[in-house]
Amino acid sequence: CAIGSIIVCFVRYAKPNLAFIINGIVGGLVSITAPCAYVSLLDAAVIGAVGGGILVPLLTELLDSWEIDDPVGAIPVHFGCGLWGTLAVGLFSIGPNSGFDWAYASGDGPAQGFLRGGNPSQLIVQGLGAYTVIIFILLSSRAILYLLNLVMPGGIRVSKQEEREGLDKSTFEDKVQDVYQDQIDRLWEKLEDLERISKNN
Repeated sequence: CAIGSIIVCFVRYAKPNLAFIINGIVGGLVSITAPCAYVSLLDAAVIGAVGGGILVPLLTELLDSWEIDDPVGAIPVHFGCGLWGTLAVGLFSIGPNSGFDWAYASGDGPAQGFLRGGNPSQLIVQGLGAYTVIIFILLSSRAILYLLNLVMPGGIRVSKQEEREGLDKSTFEDKVQDVYQDQIDRLWEKLEDLERISKNN
């Protein structure tokens, strides 16, 4: 996973990126969590490399291009790689008649994966399961955020002043950001200028 992240970083940026490497390791582990008992060692390496080495950097760049704030890379690592790992069961599962009887000792387990000679039924099941979880999370998160917005004084959005000062300072009274406050103020002024220009156009 880390090797995949390093290769992608060198190809894309001509140097390694520590955040991508660390998130690549975690993303690889997340990717293999769902299929770990039902795939071969080689397939496990492929699943981890795709998740940690390719999905994490690409999804991070995609979020940046959409201006979605995810400073620790939680969405690429846990959502992107988790979804990939769930679908990977339907692609790489060894199946119950593969000689790995210990994996199916309880009598349960996925059918043979589509890329391992099986039909697409298990992949469809995995996709439907992932779709159900995504819909549940979207609806429940929306409901929770709506309720929080109703009961919290001023809603869940912080004020412009708190954004300018930084939540670490306004919420936790952390003074570390004071060192960078001049730079932050200048950036805010530039952003406000850009907003005025865009409104005038």
